[in-house]
Amino acid sequence: MLNHPRRALLIGVTEYDDPAIDSLPFVADDLDDLSKALRSVGYEVERHPDHHGDRDRIDTAIEQFCRHAEPGQQLLIFLSGHGIHRDGHDYLLPSSADTTSRKFTERCLEIDFDGHIEESRCGDVLVVVDACREGVRLREKAGYSYVHAWSEQQRRRSAGRTIAYLYACSSGEMARWKETPDGTFSLFTRAFSRAITDDAVSGTLTAVREAVRVRLENLSAEWSVPLQKPNLDGDTAGCDRLVLVDRRVRAMASRGASAWRDRAAAHAVWDLVRPVPDSGRPGVDGLPGLAVLLRDAVAECAGTWSRRYEELRLDLSDDPWWDDEHAIRMHDRLSWVVKNVLNPGKLAEDDKPPLSPAEAAVLVLLPFAQQLHRAQCAVSFRSVLDDQGDEAADFRRFVGGEARIRRRLARLDKPDDQPFARAVRWGAYHRWLSQRPQVFRAPVVAECVLGVLDAPDGDAAELLREVITDARLARLLRALRTEPEAAGSSASAASAADALAGTEIPAGIQTIAGGSPNEQHIRDRLIALILRVAEEFTIDVTALPNIMIDHIGGADGVDLTEVLRAVQTARWSARGRTRVLEVECPHQAVQVALADHTRGIAEVLERIDVVALADRTLDVLHDLPTHVASDGLRPLSTPEGRPRYDNVGFRFRLDDDRVQELLMGEQLYGDPALAIRELYQNALDACRYRKARTEHLLHGGRPAAPWKGRIAFAQGVDDDGRPWLECRDNGVGMSERELSTVFSNAGARFADLPDFGEEQAAWEREQIHFFPNSRFGIGVLSYFMLGDEIEVSTARFSRDGELQPRLQVGIDGPGSLCRVRHVESNGESGTAVRIFLRTGISVSCVDLLTRLLWVSEVALTATDGSSSAEWLPGELSAKAPIGVRDPLDRHATETMLRRGEPRVRAVPSSVRNVSWCDGQGGILADGLWAGSAPYGRIVNLTGSLSPRLTIDRRRILAMDRDGVRELQFRAIPDLLAEKQGIFTLLWLGQLAEQDSDLADAIAQSVTDSGMTFPRAGGVTIEPGAVGVFPLDDALFSMSDFHRSLHDDTNRRPALRLGDWRLRSYLRAALVGGLRTTSDSPAVSPARPSDAVLLSARADGRGGWLDMSKRVPSRHVLVASIVLGWAPLRSSERLRELGASLADVAWPREPLTSDDQRLLRAELSSVAGHWSDLSNPVPASQPIAAGVALGWSPLRAAERLRELGARLPDVAWPNAPLTDDDQGLLTSEWHGRSRWLDLSEPVPFGHVVDACARLGWPPLRAARRLRELGAQLPDFSWPDAPLNQEDQLLLSRDRPGPDRWLDIAGPIRVGQVVAAAARLGWSPARVAQRLRELGAVPPNFPWPEAPLDTEDGRLLSREFGRTIHWLDLSDPLHAGEVMSAGARLGWSPLRAAGRLRELGADLPEFPWPEEPLNVEDQLFLKYAPHGPDDWLDLSKTVPAAYVLGCSVELGCSPQRLSDRLRELGAIVPDAAWPSAPLSREDQQLLTAESSGPIRWIDLSEPVLPGSVIEGSVALGWSPRRTADRLQALGAVLPDISWSDAPLSRDDQNLLRVRITGRPGWLNLAEPVSVGHVMGAAATLGWPPQQSAVRLRELGAELPEFTWQRTRLTRNDQVLLSMSLDGQAPWLDLEEPIDGGRLLPGLNHTGLPVARAAERLQQLGAKLPAYLTIVPEELPDT
Repeated sequence: MLNHPRRALLIGVTEYDDPAIDSLPFVADDLDDLSKALRSVGYEVERHPDHHGDRDRIDTAIEQFCRHAEPGQQLLIFLSGHGIHRDGHDYLLPSSADTTSRKFTERCLEIDFDGHIEESRCGDVLVVVDACREGVRLREKAGYSYVHAWSEQQRRRSAGRTIAYLYACSSGEMARWKETPDGTFSLFTRAFSRAITDDAVSGTLTAVREAVRVRLENLSAEWSVPLQKPNLDGDTAGCDRLVLVDRRVRAMASRGASAWRDRAAAHAVWDLVRPVPDSGRPGVDGLPGLAVLLRDAVAECAGTWSRRYEELRLDLSDDPWWDDEHAIRMHDRLSWVVKNVLNPGKLAEDDKPPLSPAEAAVLVLLPFAQQLHRAQCAVSFRSVLDDQGDEAADFRRFVGGEARIRRRLARLDKPDDQPFARAVRWGAYHRWLSQRPQVFRAPVVAECVLGVLDAPDGDAAELLREVITDARLARLLRALRTEPEAAGSSASAASAADALAGTEIPAGIQTIAGGSPNEQHIRDRLIALILRVAEEFTIDVTALPNIMIDHIGGADGVDLTEVLRAVQTARWSARGRTRVLEVECPHQAVQVALADHTRGIAEVLERIDVVALADRTLDVLHDLPTHVASDGLRPLSTPEGRPRYDNVGFRFRLDDDRVQELLMGEQLYGDPALAIRELYQNALDACRYRKARTEHLLHGGRPAAPWKGRIAFAQGVDDDGRPWLECRDNGVGMSERELSTVFSNAGARFADLPDFGEEQAAWEREQIHFFPNSRFGIGVLSYFMLGDEIEVSTARFSRDGELQPRLQVGIDGPGSLCRVRHVESNGESGTAVRIFLRTGISVSCVDLLTRLLWVSEVALTATDGSSSAEWLPGELSAKAPIGVRDPLDRHATETMLRRGEPRVRAVPSSVRNVSWCDGQGGILADGLWAGSAPYGRIVNLTGSLSPRLTIDRRRILAMDRDGVRELQFRAIPDLLAEKQGIFTLLWLGQLAEQDSDLADAIAQSVTDSGMTFPRAGGVTIEPGAVGVFPLDDALFSMSDFHRSLHDDTNRRPALRLGDWRLRSYLRAALVGGLRTTSDSPAVSPARPSDAVLLSARADGRGGWLDMSKRVPSRHVLVASIVLGWAPLRSSERLRELGASLADVAWPREPLTSDDQRLLRAELSSVAGHWSDLSNPVPASQPIAAGVALGWSPLRAAERLRELGARLPDVAWPNAPLTDDDQGLLTSEWHGRSRWLDLSEPVPFGHVVDACARLGWPPLRAARRLRELGAQLPDFSWPDAPLNQEDQLLLSRDRPGPDRWLDIAGPIRVGQVVAAAARLGWSPARVAQRLRELGAVPPNFPWPEAPLDTEDGRLLSREFGRTIHWLDLSDPLHAGEVMSAGARLGWSPLRAAGRLRELGADLPEFPWPEEPLNVEDQLFLKYAPHGPDDWLDLSKTVPAAYVLGCSVELGCSPQRLSDRLRELGAIVPDAAWPSAPLSREDQQLLTAESSGPIRWIDLSEPVLPGSVIEGSVALGWSPRRTADRLQALGAVLPDISWSDAPLSRDDQNLLRVRITGRPGWLNLAEPVSVGHVMGAAATLGWPPQQSAVRLRELGAELPEFTWQRTRLTRNDQVLLSMSLDGQAPWLDLEEPIDGGRLLPGLNHTGLPVARAAERLQQLGAKLPAYLTIVPEELPDT
């Protein structure tokens, strides 16, 4: 966990809208000064924006400030502005305060924040108020006061924390301010700022208040203003305990900064200084004279730096990693190294003291220079922590590239984790800074360190300027972070130019102040390595291993304050020439990190010893410790004396051999041939490196031969018959150092080497950009997938342009030693890697590169013995398999080529790295396929746009999408200008489905260019007039609309889509033969994205959005996801297109993956199940979403509200739900889990059900449910778990959510009896147990004996082997009573009486006094729906029951109806047949149905369709059928029924074929024109023939000129609802959709106007918005 610093919120109201209230501009300056003061004593300070001075924003800021406090964190809230008092309450006047308002105080902010504080997890809180000022003119407002009773408001006291209010003045006084020549200030704020920074004042609140009072007296006297006394409102004991300022923070600052001057002057290094020969300066205390002056100048320099550092550290008060004592500790370690570890005699010359004054000055100053430099850089770039500033993108890339940091941040994603996440980001920030070469450049170092010095005077100051030059400081600071070899390399390794540039440490001995009496020597390399040793032993917390970051946050996290304390108290004890680190570690991770750091020190010392062997001036370094151990690390002890932890624990470690096998095996890459890709990428990096070095040399005016990169792959067989594969490049090559540190070191990348970073920084200054494609440093291991033996020939092109010796390297396998020997140079740099292929390996470099390498940055050739290929630099390969979805799939690629499928055409643009194509394209990374096949374009991401890939490079993880989009946008003009036909409207539509923004941008360019697209049929597509809709080409032509836009069984939405486009074209007069009416509504110009937005396929339903209905919110959400838009943007566009949407607060940002899961209704996996934001979201959704996402329900609810959802007012749990919580909040019905609705009272049965599943007592479940925000009835919950009998007792023997008895409500007698019957108990025993469980049974003479057998049979029903008990808790109907009596052979009257005795609720009914005979029972239980369903005699008996039962029992309907009436049933009045129904009668009385038999209701008029149906079924004439139905009691309409049986054609004429529903024509109503036309089309008759025959059959037809010839195929298509020439047919009573006229929809080939003309001739009504212009009709 973190030791949370104190936090302060400063709020000032400086400006007021009301002229009656004076503004207070000085408040901003006051709060700036106070902010600095608070930071200096360890506070994290938050300034509320001055322009947010309204009441709501101030109150919200205070609420959020309290809410986000850590547990126990101390808070300070400081208010400055105008104040007022009324009716016992104090108020702060917000900027919007209006003195003329009747509700003046209601619009002010009451100074009482206890409510916000009580809801917070914070500790003690102090509210400081500097607000009762003059300058408010309240006119006649009585009851208000500035001074009377101000600061005497009564407040409640809080237990467990101290809440205090400190006012600037007491009752009757005012808070004064003073104008001075230097500005205006508040007396109280100044006094408060001085009091908290005064080290002489105790840090308690009481002491600070007293110090403020004294300072106010002094300020009042000094400036002659009335006295004001601060008033403290708070518990006295609590105020004495409340520590406002921890003086230890100030003391640490004093140790870390203020002591720099004295330490610099008294450092032990000065004791080793030798005099400068002939300097002529007298010495002091044995110190040479010049050294005295230089020492004094160094001390002054350190003092100046300390003052600047003191200012900077205030801005780092919230940095949990910042170590104020680092410079002091390094000073101490330096003294220890020089005096106790090294042998000073080896530094000396001729027995003189070993160090020159200049060397001593550098050693003394460097620790302070480093601390100041790091602080300045940390402050300068800290905005990147909030993703702001110019360097934010670079920091994001760094964090994204650090997997452990990225993973830790991903885990710390909850609101409570944000302080820990901030600490992780601070740790990452320091690592990022330390790896940035820019911060170590000499100009930057000069600005950070030397820029704060005053110009010194005198010889010593002049000498100091020569000693601590910006170049020297930059070199030494960089040496503290780089490899020892960088500081200790031989002179030949660094060029003169490099030394002059300040990037290399000069070797040997340099001269200072040459030719003057102050001349002396300085050994830069020796000084750099001594400082490096001191730095290593100092232990920089920010440089400790990432295991520290892994353990920030969580239940047992690292406390960084304790880590700093542990490091600051570290000791290094001696054990011979071994140094042992001794630290009491507060956490296991600290011990592991320090142990790892110790091993790192040992490696540094070993490498320094190797470096010292090559340089005599470094001999003294051989006396450094030979070993460093971590044996002294142990756990910190608790106050009770116990260790903090028992053991260090264990970590996952890597088995080197197994991991090496994995990284070089097919498990990672999948295909051994992909090693060829790795060969290419390494060769490409080498060529890029060489190119950058060459350009750098030329830029500096140094000679460099012309150079062009080239790579060559070849395959062959050597003299011994061994097949080999070789990659040769002319790039930068490698020396022994690169071979050992990068090439053979898996995981190491040359781009991570410090010297490369420095070199790259020099290139950047010259605008030479280099972007390595190496990502992981493991590609070389893939070579061993092809073979075990590898030969490497390489020569390095050095930084100064020299060709280094050529090396030949032999490698027998990944675990063997690499044999290196020098060979004769061929005069060219570069590398050749030859792999001898393992037996069974069959690869082709030509095949692999042809499939994956689409664009080569340099000239490349490949040959495999049977084929060859060539790539020109920067050009798209002619052999690239464009159109293949996955070129990694060799089989699919070969299959496509073998089938001769047409190749996708590609056209390069003038924008480098972008080509357009007419099919699936590709996203490339450095020219190589990167696992993505976007439609319509090929984009090569290279340089700054290079994406982040998976390890196997098969998939893109992240990329600069904005940069990629801008790259494609710039290539749009070339797309429109090309002549190969890539661009079409349908192409644009397919592009829009993948990238709507790009498609819209292309459309806008089309519109701006004035392009038009003439089409046949008198239509012209003019984007400038109608917009660009990709489907227009299909709609207005004969292209296959069904295939291009998917078939849609419901054509109406598609027709409306066509209608929308037709109206657009009519308004622009682009359709020949048609015109729009003057009142035609405006139509929004189309965009390609509209095709996606209007497609119902976006949410998985297929077809097109029906714009005639309100658009469901799920469509908006899903379309937004497909388009990558914010839902608000989608909704606004839909409204522009005329859609009707619900009034929803749509999200303004695109939905994240978490948002999408949140908005899934109950998180169903079924497509389309999205929350309906137009209605309240169920209270169960935040719970379900929280569980799915690992969030608390409160967090899920808050995010849902941010997304526009309306939620009920529920006290959502603020922590993620445990497994038991989830069990409490779910219920299981029919195998499905359902979440509890916390907005509704929880049923008693839910508690019982949850207890049965969890084994909990109901009391425990009820308590936890209340804690989770549930509403439960006030009930005495049992405190013991329910046993099996209790569960049976409370069960209602029914499925569903009400299967449990609600004993929290009224208990009925029948419920007790039913439970007794189930359990075999007496009702008295059941009632008693219910009382024990907290229920209140009714007062009833409960039988003491269990129910007898007769009662059991009376109350139960058998279904097979299952017994169902009558639920006496609900009223029983008469049929259930008769059924119960029949089971016992009782009369219904007797059964009803006994059931009433048992508590049943029965209806009033004339119960028969005799037992029912067999026939009566059959009459009452004829049940199509079940074997024991008895008729409910309290309801009217359906006519179908009478008919069906009479047929089933073979009696007449009249007899059955009469007996039912005798039994008390209500039977409908009808002329029931008196004889049993014949088979023909049964057919006549059975309605047409494809399911169960449905009987005609003889109590209602019978439809004509029943007559027709009966006639067809029996082969009778309609007249005969009608007569028989009337004889059976049916009531029929008055129709002239035909006397002849219906022919098949007649039947087709009479079938309904317009709506698509089966049935018969209603001859009692007029027949529509559409029916006649549809019948004619079905029968192939002329419409006139159909009309004549329908009249003969009794139909009534409208007046119409019926066509005498048959309908054509086009006529049939136009008249069919689905435009397929098949039934159902148009009704023609309503105007048709305009989309029906478009050839792309009707497929008739008719021009739009001709289709309109023909439909009008066929009787259709055209849309009201168009008219036909006959003289302009186009040819057909």
